[in-house]
Amino acid sequence: MTSAILPSPAADAAHDAAHTTAARFRHGVYAVPCTTCHVPAGALCLARRSVHPSRREAYRVDHRSSVLVPLLVGRDQAPASPGPVRPRTAAPAGRRDRTGP
Repeated sequence: MTSAILPSPAADAAHDAAHTTAARFRHGVYAVPCTTCHVPAGALCLARRSVHPSRREAYRVDHRSSVLVPLLVGRDQAPASPGPVRPRTAAPAGRRDRTGP
């Protein structure tokens, strides 16, 4: 449990990489611009290794107002009927098996 008290350089690099990746793909709070340091959406805040509270609040407000698309959009519709099912019979009339001479 010493890693929680004394972070290693690898943990520091992983933390920075996680923030950089989230900003690059505009995930989470990086989807909105920061009103404190005035960086655009998709950019890291000028405060190192943190996100300004105003940016987090702007993301929460924007996130609450968005409507999520249902996973199964066509689920409420009746399934399309393939029509009547006919039993499979032997080869159609006039067709011969070509295994013989």
